Amino acid sequence: SGDARDFKVDASGANPKHVGRRDWHLYEDYKRVNENKLANYAFIENIEMAFVEIDHEGHLFVQFDATLHLPRSVILEVTKFFETERRGKGQGRIYVRGVSYRYNAWIEGRHNILRYDNGHDFDDFHGHWWDKDTGDLLDCRSMSRDEFPLFSEVIEEIDKIMGFTADD
Repeated sequence: SGDARDFKVDASGANPKHVGRRDWHLYEDYKRVNENKLANYAFIENIEMAFVEIDHEGHLFVQFDATLHLPRSVILEVTKFFETERRGKGQGRIYVRGVSYRYNAWIEGRHNILRYDNGHDFDDFHGHWWDKDTGDLLDCRSMSRDEFPLFSEVIEEIDKIMGFTADD
């Protein structure tokens, strides 16, 4: 019965391994890394995932949507928006950098268990945690871009809260 609020690694709340991770990444590498990392979580029952390229006034943006079905009717929905930049010889390689994030996990038919987002402002990151049994809000706090977890870390946090791998 892990408490989501214990997930940070030091007293300041900062996680040093996060620094710089939200920089530019080669788009093809980013897609491959996501697919490979998700394959490592044996407890994931089903994954629906899509990268959608959006042309907005001549600028390319990428939207990433994923829905993960986990044990005990837990669902994790993910939406991310990325700005893009073309680089390399002939400017043919697309690089992406995330600007908007939403991770929302809940127990289907019941209540939320955690949410991370910056939907209100691209530089205003938040974490929200609910009691997994009662649905009572436990905590809501702002965090820096460097504290904000990666997709894989959100999955690991849900596992810690729900104890999926403890069932193995």
